[in-house]
Amino acid sequence: MGLFKVKTGAFTRAHEMALINALRDICIDEYQDIIKNRNSTHIWVRDLKPNVKSMIDEIRCSDAIISQIRKEVGDEEIEIMPYVDELYVSNYHFKGGDQGLYDKHKDGNMTDLKHGKFLRALVFLSSAGTYETVFESSGVSKKFKTYDFGILDFNDELHYVKGRYNPNDPPRIMLKLQYFICPKCSTLYSMFLRTVNNFVFQTVKTCMNYSKNPSNIPQWVIGELCNVIRELNNIHNILPVIFVLLMIYTIIYVTQYAIQYAIQYKAS
Repeated sequence: MGLFKVKTGAFTRAHEMALINALRDICIDEYQDIIKNRNSTHIWVRDLKPNVKSMIDEIRCSDAIISQIRKEVGDEEIEIMPYVDELYVSNYHFKGGDQGLYDKHKDGNMTDLKHGKFLRALVFLSSAGTYETVFESSGVSKKFKTYDFGILDFNDELHYVKGRYNPNDPPRIMLKLQYFICPKCSTLYSMFLRTVNNFVFQTVKTCMNYSKNPSNIPQWVIGELCNVIRELNNIHNILPVIFVLLMIYTIIYVTQYAIQYAIQYKAS
């Protein structure tokens, strides 16, 4: 399947806007310390309270979003992927794992799939519209405000964020909702793609969360590795795989050498 070109829209129905307002108020109350300290955080939607998940379910399956997806995929089946959906409280960091969410990047690594397409909807619960998201692959840019949303190709859309922090702006809070379209896919192949996507995504997200506000050497190292892998993925999706395999090989080799040296030293 080719590139899913970015679609943008806004929630204009009273009920949907009320849901956005309620979710925004809950987030501002729940994460006020994070917002006050200008930290960033990713929360799995699956870990939220049932009433909050119920509201997000309505947003996820709303006509506003689904109709935009159908402009590109027609009547193909659209699967939701709530297991990897996120709530994101966003703040800019010049270093650490979260830097890659502002710098030029692709969200995923499974590019150029012949069959199967992963999509992501960015739903803005709170945003002043002072940051501009540039979707380079689609040739689209937009300053998203509260109630706006954008839908992008998770693996193939190269994008970045431009803007400057303004302490007078409301917090930048969004939902990241994933969808999967796989026409002509067998059940087994579809399951395989979803499993690989979920594994890679959650591994990367764990590293980014660990290093998002680096305060010690391991966090700085992981943060810089996240940024290196992001740059490699921008060039070609196979390069991060090669890089990680080389790292694993190096760690194993150095560990074996250290063990052999210790044994020889002890024997002498």
